[in-house]
Amino acid sequence: GHYVFHYSPNAGIFFVPLLIFPLKIAKYIFWFLLTFILYFGVNSFISTVNKVEENLLDQKKKNIIVILSLLAVLKHVHFELTLGQVNMLILIVFMFIIKLYYLNKKHLFSILLSITIFIKPFGLIFIPYLVVKKEFKTVSLFLIYFVTLSMLPLLFYSLSDFFHLYLSWFKELTAELNAKQNILSDYNHTIFSVLARFTPIKYLLVNETIKLIYQLLILSIVGIGILKFIQKGSRRQACLCEMIVLTSIIPLIAFTNDNAFIFELPIILYLISKSHQMNLFKKSALIFSCALVGLNIYELVGKETMLFLSSISIYTFGTIILLYLMFDLKWKNKTTA
Repeated sequence: GHYVFHYSPNAGIFFVPLLIFPLKIAKYIFWFLLTFILYFGVNSFISTVNKVEENLLDQKKKNIIVILSLLAVLKHVHFELTLGQVNMLILIVFMFIIKLYYLNKKHLFSILLSITIFIKPFGLIFIPYLVVKKEFKTVSLFLIYFVTLSMLPLLFYSLSDFFHLYLSWFKELTAELNAKQNILSDYNHTIFSVLARFTPIKYLLVNETIKLIYQLLILSIVGIGILKFIQKGSRRQACLCEMIVLTSIIPLIAFTNDNAFIFELPIILYLISKSHQMNLFKKSALIFSCALVGLNIYELVGKETMLFLSSISIYTFGTIILLYLMFDLKWKNKTTA
């Protein structure tokens, strides 16, 4: 009953190569795969940040940034590695496609983005951004690859089974979303929930219609904030931190578990690499936010404290501070961020 497959039919196909091994061996292989892509992904990403931002960082400094950043999301990395989750896999692909977008590799960018959608639809957050940037060719390529990849199950199933599988996927997504839609739940870490729970807004959410309007309003405000962020910065360098911000807000708008806050790794990597531009107050805020995002670990704080901190959504507050620091850097460095 626990192992419910709530991903798309395509997601299973991507993992077919692991079937040639016994289950226990396949688990070890996947663990080593996750470990390798984490090492490769963060090192590749910090090198990209170093190049794009023209930071004068030697390998030793880059290694220190990587280690500090991984410590800041330690709880979530541990969760991904021990349970064999796919969030870290998706995150590393996101970090890679950010680099591809900067390098203008439209086809590979579109293919990889399409693949992530079939595992978890988080990548859809980049589509409105591409439209705003008038990257219509990239959007078209994404749609072409997405539709093409969606046909892969026909290699294994009949047409009727094909439609049944996709229908089952949509039903599973709907059921999962409905189960997590309680805005006033203590363990709902979205910006919709946190804002309502810690302000008098909660007293206004008396029915489902008002709750929906409220969520759409907050989503619109978030969208306007991102548009303001996009308006500043040079075209060549701006895409890096813009897509980092998009990645970091995924846990704030997606009804998911706290392990999704592993998506804060890119923004933490970026901010630590730019910490030399911050004053003491902002450096302290960066350290504090990193502690909130990833150090609520049972072995460090104890079970009762861990559950309490999780119930008040400290991850969300840490992410909000990270976004504030990102916006502050962008504001001060209009032509270089």
